[in-house]
Formats: sequence, C-alpha cells, structure tokens
Amino acid sequence: MLLTELVKILRRQYLDDVVEPYLWDDDDCVSYIKQAENEACERANLIIDESTPAVCQFPILVGVSKYSLSDKVLLVKRCAFGTSLEDSYPLVQQTRSRLDQCGYDWHNGTSNPYAYICEDNGEITIVPPTAGTSGTSGTASTSGTSGTAFLQVSRYPINELTLNSAAGSGTAGYGITYPESPAQYHIKMLSWAAHLAFLKNDSETFNLAKAEKFERDFDRDFGRPLSAKVKTFLRSNNLNSARMR
Repeated sequence: MLLTELVKILRRQYLDDVVEPYLWDDDDCVSYIKQAENEACERANLIIDESTPAVCQFPILVGVSKYSLSDKVLLVKRCAFGTSLEDSYPLVQQTRSRLDQCGYDWHNGTSNPYAYICEDNGEITIVPPTAGTSGTSGTASTSGTSGTAFLQVSRYPINELTLNSAAGSGTAGYGITYPESPAQYHIKMLSWAAHLAFLKNDSETFNLAKAEKFERDFDRDFGRPLSAKVKTFLRSNNLNSARMR
C-alpha cells in the first residue's frame, strides 16, 4: 500500500485529524509509520531476505573468522559458504559453549568452515577461519578471499520511506513510496503509529489512554515487545524458533 494512502488512513481512522491545519503534519505521520514498520519487523520478523548483497553476502578472507553484520540484520536464519551460491554448502549455527563441549581447540587452525556463531555484539564468527588455496609450490596463501558467505536473514527495511512519488519504486539506497514489509501487515502497523502519535507532547495531541489502547492493539497483532536481553539471547542461541520464523 502506498505511503500516501497509509497517511490518509492514519489520519482518518486512527487520529481523527482530517481538517487542516493538521495536528500531526506529514513528517510526523511518516516518521510514526517508519517506526511502526521497524517495530513490526523486530517483533514478528516480517522481512526475510537472502538476495540483497549488502546484507546477505560478504567475502570470507583467508585466516579471518569475525565479520560485522549490517545493522539492518535482526537475525541470521541460515549461513552458507562457497565460491558461488550454487556451489555453497550450509554451515551449522553454534554457540561458543556448544563448541567448547565438542573440543577445546575449535578456534585454532584453519580449514573449510563448518559452523557459524552469531555474537552478542552484532558480529558473525565463521568456524574455523578458512585456509588459503595452495599454489604450484604447494604452499597455501595467507591472504585474499577464499569464498563468500551467503546469508538468509530477518531484517529491518533498507530503503527510506518518502511521500515523494518521484523517488522511485525501491532501488536499494533510495526512497520508496510504500513499506517494504508484506502488504497484509500495513494497516495493522498503523496501531503503533497511532500509539506514537498520541504520545506527542502537545496539549492537543497527547492522550495516554488512546496511546495505550493502540499499543495493546499492536501487541495483539505482532506480539509483545522483547527486552534487549531476550533479543540478544535469541540472536545467539535460539535456532529458528517459532518466534524467528
């Protein structure tokens, strides 16, 4: 659904703000809808992606085990390694404690990767670091790339929502005129936008009862919010639980 339509619905059906000058201007409404989409993605993993290179692929360097994930990534659902997607094989998600139980020296040496760890700090660790390819002399290289990691992730929206229809239809890095999340959730997301709107600190807009009512509506549709501690645990330990699907 177009962002312009969502703004109209938000004003008409949720805020009762249809007469100019509006109590909530366009920038307010767009900001609330952006935050609502982020919140919905965070709670319900609405956007599953395995095709956007900026968030789903990164080169694996010889001898390097730790890599930073895009700040748009919420959860890594799958990680594969190979020289191409067609030739890649899946790695097993592990935790440090599980690997410690299997062998104390799992972090030493280099070889073909068999596992990955989603770290608490937003990094991903490839286990073990890759070895370089052997040249004609029989000596393995100690630098360069050995392949690519191919991820399937749950993520936040990438593109910037805008009311400017000239911004295009969603090329990565540019404005888009509709939310990236599945269309069936667009109307339901407006409950969070309304929740935020009624928390605006102004005598004509602040209404705690309405804010709490719309918060409950959003919780019903997308689940209760998770604490930062629980999010960290799920990212690192919970392997494709129902909440992650």
